[in-house]
Amino acid sequence: MVISTLPVARSVWLRHGLIEHARATYPIPITHVLADA
Repeated sequence: MVISTLPVARSVWLRHGLIEHARATYPIPITHVLADA
C-alpha cells in the first residue's frame, strides 16, 4: 500500500497517526510518500 500525504506540519492525517495505524492494521508493506505541493 502506498500512502501519500503532505509534510507533517500540514498533514492532519500524520498528526493523527495514519501511517502507524495502517502498519498496525494491515499485514502488507506500507510505503509513505511525502508530497511537497
